[in-house]
Amino acid sequence: MFFNSEKKAPFDTEQQLADADRLLADIAPLLLNIKRNRAMLLLSSGLGIITEIFFYITGFACFGLTFIMNSIFPFYILGEILHKKIYLTAVTNKGDMDMFHYAVKLLVILIGILLIYIGTLKRAQRKSRAVIQSAATELGKVETYFNHKKEVLGKLMPAKPEVTPNIESSATEPGIPKS
Repeated sequence: MFFNSEKKAPFDTEQQLADADRLLADIAPLLLNIKRNRAMLLLSSGLGIITEIFFYITGFACFGLTFIMNSIFPFYILGEILHKKIYLTAVTNKGDMDMFHYAVKLLVILIGILLIYIGTLKRAQRKSRAVIQSAATELGKVETYFNHKKEVLGKLMPAKPEVTPNIESSATEPGIPKS
């Protein structure tokens, strides 16, 4: 499409130069914005990896917490309520206490699932930023290509072929066919 060397018309160089200028003007603001925010993208990429790992570790820790819950400070009280006779006599229904115990464990598991889900969302965000960064790199290559072609076409512009008068057409008079 652009910069086709097989085209022989004299206006092609000017048209291709105008097309290159137009395309460079279209992508210049995008490249400027991405180059300006490159440090922030790299910083947020590094922090994104750290927070993603934090969410995964915390989510899996919540799953492990359900197994050792009865021996950790705030939750051991719930275990004591379930297993000591003094509390069992004060409560009218043991089934309600068991359901409360399972509900607390289920909430901890639910928190773990949500933390892992947030970790996967952070991963998707980090990957989309990586795609933006690679697109910016490719657009930089396109800009370099078009700048190089503009330079080449600029050198070709003054070298327009001169129109030479056709000697055969001036030698014959109008209305008399050539022999």
